[in-house]
Amino acid sequence: MLRLGGIYGPGRTGMIERALRTPPPKNAPPQYTNRIHRDDCAGALRHLLLLPDPEPVYLGVDHEPADRRTVAEWLAARFGENLPRDPSSPRQVPRDRPGRTNKRCSNKLLLRSGYEFRYPTFREGFAAQLDEAAAPG
Repeated sequence: MLRLGGIYGPGRTGMIERALRTPPPKNAPPQYTNRIHRDDCAGALRHLLLLPDPEPVYLGVDHEPADRRTVAEWLAARFGENLPRDPSSPRQVPRDRPGRTNKRCSNKLLLRSGYEFRYPTFREGFAAQLDEAAAPG
């Protein structure tokens, strides 16, 4: 079984949009998220299906559980924008919103099985996604 983190990639822009729209305030405690690119989901599944004796459970997440603020700052720098400064802005998501788990998951077992990520962190994956979206026609 492969338990997947948040899936992003072509046609899945919600993570990018939320990160730019609702970054946590600078003084907020870290809010870790785990993600995996769509192509690595498919690649990891194929890889595991071909293993002769797989483990019962693998975590399908990239190499870096990233703080939401780190992701938002990287995206803002990529777009040359400043993040919203007012933490009381109605665009902000409350830190204690139900459903937020704030966990740092590890893909070490998946890596030890021999899987090689195409997009090892959100930086490579989001960059590819943004480049593809910006490409002409």
